[in-house]
Amino acid sequence: KCAADLRAKWGLSLIVWWLRWVHVRKTTWGFQRWKLAAIQHAWRAKLQYTVGQLDQAHQLLLDEQEAVLAQREHMVLPLRATWRALSQAKTLEQLFDAVASPCLADTSMLYLVDPVKQELWSIVKKSTQMVTAPVHVGIAGFVVGSGATCRTPAVAQDTRFHPLVDQRDAAEATVGRLRDQLQQKELDLQAQIHALERQAASDQHERKAKEDELHHVIWTLQNEHQLTRARDLISSARHAATTDAAILPPRQPDDSSTTHVLLAEIQALKNQLVRAETDAQFLSKTIRVAIKYEGNLPDVMVAEVKRIGRRLKKATSE
Repeated sequence: KCAADLRAKWGLSLIVWWLRWVHVRKTTWGFQRWKLAAIQHAWRAKLQYTVGQLDQAHQLLLDEQEAVLAQREHMVLPLRATWRALSQAKTLEQLFDAVASPCLADTSMLYLVDPVKQELWSIVKKSTQMVTAPVHVGIAGFVVGSGATCRTPAVAQDTRFHPLVDQRDAAEATVGRLRDQLQQKELDLQAQIHALERQAASDQHERKAKEDELHHVIWTLQNEHQLTRARDLISSARHAATTDAAILPPRQPDDSSTTHVLLAEIQALKNQLVRAETDAQFLSKTIRVAIKYEGNLPDVMVAEVKRIGRRLKKATSE
């Protein structure tokens, strides 16, 4: 019986161990499958990102190459047109026109070099008259002989200048162009002068308004100073009356209505004095601000100064 029990326990243990091993194997296999799928997804995403970057770089290179080709085509196109015109030219005039076609009008002088005769050829005003000169004459001859670029601010004053090859019959056109430029500059200057005059008039009007406002503020301060003196006199009189009342025995008033009127007038004077003192403090502060900021005041202070001025003007007229 003990052997049978041991065999049964051993069999159960073996079955449990087998089930656990199968479960661990399935779990490990599932984890391996998940890990493999995650790695494949990461590689696929990285591959897509790399392909996108390569496509962008390739597109950028294509755009740059297309821009370079377009620029080269823009540069080569006049040469192609000139070469086509040269191949179709049958006369000397057509040859000059073909060579001069890329040049801007009235900005250059065109010469053809004859290496056999060592001469410079040119046509004046597209006529049949052809000008020939030795290849070594003038600034043009120097450029042809040396192959260097010559820049000079005053062609006529250059020691290599020769009127046969370096002077062109465009003086009238140049003078007309300069005259038009001068007229345009004069119009621009007149417009600027008118604008400055308008600005000066506006500034003068604004300065006059500021001066009038400052004079009004000074006048208001003088009135406030007079009111302050009146307040001091009333305070002195009140103090003297209080002293006399303390010395003299009190007496009954003869007329109560007169007393009430006097008290009301005294209270009104007190209110006026308080208001005048407040306005004087505000105006003194306004003057300090105006002096500090060169006459520029906030809109609130300007409105308050105008209100004080209107009230004082109304009180003066009454």
